[in-house]
Amino acid sequence: MLSEKLKKGYVEVGIEKNDSVNKKEEIVESKNAYLEEWKTLIKAQDLPKALIRHFSYLADTPGYGRVLEGVMKVAISAQINEDCLFIEFPSDTLIATPPANLQHHHEWPESFRKLAAVHGSLELEEARLYLGDHGLVENYYLEKIEWGKTLDDPSKVYSPLVDYSDWWFYHPYTKNPTNEPALCFISHEDLSVADPVEQNAGALFLSRMSEILELYITPSTNENSTETKTSISLKPFLKLSRCVRQGLIHRNDLITLEPKLAETSWEHYPESINRIAIYDIGKPSQPVLKTFLPLELTPYEMCIHRDCLFVFSAGSIEMGTKFNLTVYDITSHDEIILLKELDSELIPSNEKYDLDVVSIAKHSSILITGDYLLFSFESLGYQDLRNFEFKVYNIRTLEYIFMQSIEEGWPNAAQLCDNEVFQYVDDKIRKISITNDTLNTELLQWTQDILRQERRFSIFG
Repeated sequence: MLSEKLKKGYVEVGIEKNDSVNKKEEIVESKNAYLEEWKTLIKAQDLPKALIRHFSYLADTPGYGRVLEGVMKVAISAQINEDCLFIEFPSDTLIATPPANLQHHHEWPESFRKLAAVHGSLELEEARLYLGDHGLVENYYLEKIEWGKTLDDPSKVYSPLVDYSDWWFYHPYTKNPTNEPALCFISHEDLSVADPVEQNAGALFLSRMSEILELYITPSTNENSTETKTSISLKPFLKLSRCVRQGLIHRNDLITLEPKLAETSWEHYPESINRIAIYDIGKPSQPVLKTFLPLELTPYEMCIHRDCLFVFSAGSIEMGTKFNLTVYDITSHDEIILLKELDSELIPSNEKYDLDVVSIAKHSSILITGDYLLFSFESLGYQDLRNFEFKVYNIRTLEYIFMQSIEEGWPNAAQLCDNEVFQYVDDKIRKISITNDTLNTELLQWTQDILRQERRFSIFG
C-alpha cells in the first residue's frame, strides 16, 4: 500500500513538473506571438491603417469604429521599449502593455476580459487616462461609495478605467444594452455615482482619447446592424493639476479659487498654496495658466461683476482666526490687482468660543442683486442659534451701506435665482430683497407660495 502511494505520488509530481514546463512553453509562445505582431505593426508602411486593425478590439460598442479610425489617423509613430508598445500622438503618448493573465480576471465582465487578452493595460500618459485592472481605488473609497443598496463585499465592484484622479466603475446593479454591468463615472471628491452609460470600457476609452486629443469624434449611429443605436456624447473634461474649490468663466477664461492642501494630498496634487488663478481654456484638455495671486487665507467663495472679482477667504493665523472680503480688478487677465479690502475681522485666539471656520465658510455667499453686493455669512459662533449677518455694499462705489442680523431658525447659505435672493430655513424659504437701502425678508410657506415659485428656484428641489 505504501509503495503504491509513493509510486502514485511520484507520478503526480512528475505530471505537475510536466504541466509547469508546458505552461512556461505556452508563455514563451504567447510572448513571441504578441511581440511579432508588435514588430510587424511598428514597421508598417501605413501606420494608421495598421493601428486601426490592431486596436479594432477597442470598438466594443456599435458605432465606435468611426472613433477608432479618427483617433488612430493622427498617430505619429510607434516603437517597442521595455516590453511595452508606445504610440506617439500630437499631444500625448499611448502606452500599451502585454496581454494580461486572464486567470486573474475571471470575475470581471467578458467584454473587459477581451480587452485584457490583447493588452493588459492602455495608458494615455500625460492625461493619466488608464484602461485596465489598475487597483488604485483604496478600500476607504470603496466603502464610502453608495450604490443604493448595501454591498456584501465592496471589493467585488471593479473599476476598469482611471480618468486622471477619478474613476469609472462597473455598476453592481445596473446593466447596459449587452446585459453586462454598466459603466458609471465617480468623482474622487464627493464619490457621487453618475448615471450609467451605454458604452463598454473600450469604446469609453476611445471617446476620452478623442476628447483629450481634441478631435471630438462622434460615433456613427449605425454600424453593421439593422438597429439604430443612439450614442451618448461625452462632454470634454477640463483637467487641472490643482485642487479647485470654485471656478467661474469670465471672458472665455477660467478663474479659480485654489486652497492650500495638506502634504498628505500632494500625492494627487502638486505642492499647493492658497491662490486665485486664471487659465486659458481654449483647449480644455490643456489649460494654460495665465497668472495667479497668492493669498494669505483659504479662499472659499467668489462672484464676478463686470471686471471685479469678489472673494471671501478665511483661516487661522498666528493671532487668531481671520475673515476677509476682498475685491480685485481682473480687467486684464494677465494680472490680478487688489482694489479694496471690503471687510476684515480678526477673532483673537484666546476667545472662549471655538470657531468652525469650515462651517462658517460653507454657509457664506456673495451675491449681486440690483445695485447691491450682498455678503451673507453665519455669525461667528457667539450664540447658540445659527444667526446670519447680511452686509450690504453699493456695487458701483464699493462703499459699505449697512448690516442686518437675522436670528431665526437654521438657515442655509443664501442663493440667487432670477435676480432674487432666497434662503432655505428649516421647512420654509426666506425671500430676501433690498429696496431703498433696506433689507426686507419674507418667509414663504410650503403651500401655494412655494408651488407658485418652485420652478423659479429649483435649487431647493
